[in-house]
Amino acid sequence: MVRRSQTSNPRSAVVLTSGADWGTRAAGQRRGSGAESPMPRRQAGQVKALQQTLDVIRMAINAKRRHQARYSLSRARALVNALPADQTVKEREQLSLLRKKFEARGTPAAKKPA
Repeated sequence: MVRRSQTSNPRSAVVLTSGADWGTRAAGQRRGSGAESPMPRRQAGQVKALQQTLDVIRMAINAKRRHQARYSLSRARALVNALPADQTVKEREQLSLLRKKFEARGTPAAKKPA
């Protein structure tokens, strides 16, 4: 049994559900993709955020946290698309290597250092 409040009022009635309606409730909710996260205004901030995101992706892949890696990959893609291509050549190469490593789980390519 899961305790669920019907409204945001803390004094309102609480409904106990068995969890059978979770599938229909979750259908109305969208999974966050990382692309809608706030983006820095200046280019220098965007480059720094991209480099930090690449570090997070690398750490998440090594720790086998696939959901965090997927979220961070979509954030990195949004940051790369917001920046000029000539400024992010190195970051784009790193991102493509990390994307390949993310796709190749369980294979020898996944074990290669990126």
